[in-house]
Amino acid sequence: MKWYAFNDVKTSQTVNLILDHNTTASVAWNSSGNINDGPSLNANELLDKLKSDTDTWTGVPVRTDSYTYTDGTISYTIDYTNYRARLITADEIADITNASSDETIIWSSIKQYGTSIDTQSSWFYLDGKKNNDKTSYNSTNGWQKQYATTTGASDYAWLFDYTNNCTNYGCNTLDNSTNGYWTSTAVSGSSTFAWFVYSYGRLQNFFVNFDNYNGVRPVITVLKSMLK
Repeated sequence: MKWYAFNDVKTSQTVNLILDHNTTASVAWNSSGNINDGPSLNANELLDKLKSDTDTWTGVPVRTDSYTYTDGTISYTIDYTNYRARLITADEIADITNASSDETIIWSSIKQYGTSIDTQSSWFYLDGKKNNDKTSYNSTNGWQKQYATTTGASDYAWLFDYTNNCTNYGCNTLDNSTNGYWTSTAVSGSSTFAWFVYSYGRLQNFFVNFDNYNGVRPVITVLKSMLK
């Protein structure tokens, strides 16, 4: 297995690591289609797959944490107690790519961009910061312009390697069995969409009850002293 550390805090004794591939190729975020239900623990759905995929991993501490999403309208909590892994959040993806600090968009999962019908407006390419002249969500010179078009060209290839057709969007290695992987985060302003990391090298939103599109990519948290 190959892991990547992200958003490390120097003073922390632990570090978060994300796997370089999915452990389950495709699964529904939940089958109800309702964001307020959160990712589902029902059989063969997202949290169930996350747990079963990682339960036998040795050397990985059992978790005691939880994740709560709320934007004033949507609210749910994921209890990761007794899990060995968790899902990455959409806000962590924004932090990794500097979208959360860029003055043109200051991306945050609780900010609504457009109406509940127009939830597509806040997706962004992971490499969107490459153009210093960009303007907001703009396909000409903004965060919605594709800058990485050849194999290995993306600065964030490690975030979407092993996904369908991803080499045309800057990844290193493709895997046609999956289009990406779910985050734990709902889309603000929508009752049916959650965020996922797409094989096109971007943070995208999609219907939560679709079970044949996105999969599971675990995040583990380990002591830095364990790393050699």
